Amino acid sequence: MILASRLEGGVRPYPGFFRFSGDIYGGAQASADGRRAGEILSYGVAPSTAVETSITSALRSASHVRHDRCACGNPCAVTLLDSDLHGEAGARLIRDLVAGYFAMGGFHLHFNTLTPAELRRAQREPQNHADLTVRVSGYSARFVTVDPRWQEAIIERAEKGR
Repeated sequence: MILASRLEGGVRPYPGFFRFSGDIYGGAQASADGRRAGEILSYGVAPSTAVETSITSALRSASHVRHDRCACGNPCAVTLLDSDLHGEAGARLIRDLVAGYFAMGGFHLHFNTLTPAELRRAQREPQNHADLTVRVSGYSARFVTVDPRWQEAIIERAEKGR
């Protein structure tokens, strides 16, 4: 329906699964997956934070979206623990996640590798964490400079492992 429509001047709109800041400021209603009214929406094609899932099952589900129909991108943000990334095993994990996601049809994947405890420390002591950089919503930013609602969303995703 969206692809068949036209805007003023013949511009063709493209569907998308997110809008920048929509997941934080959207004022969502409660949903059947367990999200309560007012809680943040899922980010891009990532599962709702109310849903418990593994990284591989989240990537498998996200890869089945018709990414070729959504020109605005469909980011899937994944949070990995720093302890998972050491040595050759850590490099292999990243390679396997990226290769597997794209082989299944995934389109846009980015990672954060911070623990919730590190992020909470940065909130309490911003002067000691001025260089802490995170993926936010399609861009990277210094954690201590982003809106507190974004900080909470990033921490919540880190707690859920995605």
